[in-house]
Amino acid sequence: MRVRTVRQSPLSMAKRSRANGFTLSETLVVLLVVFVLAHMVLLPGRTSDLLYVNTLKEACVEAQMKAFSQKRTVDVRFNVNDAHIDGVVYDYPHAMACTPLSFSYTPNGMITKGGSLTCTNEKETKRIVFQIGMGRVRVE
Repeated sequence: MRVRTVRQSPLSMAKRSRANGFTLSETLVVLLVVFVLAHMVLLPGRTSDLLYVNTLKEACVEAQMKAFSQKRTVDVRFNVNDAHIDGVVYDYPHAMACTPLSFSYTPNGMITKGGSLTCTNEKETKRIVFQIGMGRVRVE
């Protein structure tokens, strides 16, 4: 009597093991979706105001570079509900308000007056600090 053994090809073994579990790419997609949903639930609204403060900072740095490259004075004025930077109006998000502050960038890129701009919403407070002299800007 002969015993017949059935040999399975590696391809059929791979199909069977895939049917029993998830692939790495499927697992990564699920983790990505969970992370994005958790981020949206745990930090609602916080990122938009924080990003907007960074937008204001970048607009000021751009105004400074424009003043230096075009050799002209660039005016910057922050009001309670909006900012005027070189003639462009930036409206703040609805729940955000900032302390008034105004200064100019000189034709050599220097700032005329240092100070800090404090922006608040119902959850947090951020400051943009303008240093006198070379006009360095940072967000705290």
